[in-house]
Amino acid sequence: MTAGAEDQGSEETPPARVRFARSAPPDELPPELHEQVAAAARRARELASHGRELHFTPGGSGRIVVEVRNLDGTVVGVLSGAEALDVISGGELRL
Repeated sequence: MTAGAEDQGSEETPPARVRFARSAPPDELPPELHEQVAAAARRARELASHGRELHFTPGGSGRIVVEVRNLDGTVVGVLSGAEALDVISGGELRL
């Protein structure tokens, strides 16, 4: 086995957000989702104006880990799924 062949097997699967971006470009979203996408973008900008962002990563057993990060990427906390949904819906981020 060559060094190149070994490297091919060790490549990581791209993050879920990359796969979703490829499978549903914005111009192909159902019309009813356009306002929801716009609302999510507004909320992301609002969090960013306070120096925060939510970062979603796959966890064990099919769960999603929701990290609260500073804009430099430093993790400042972790949210439960219910807490993340509350924050995404406009609830206060208490960190």
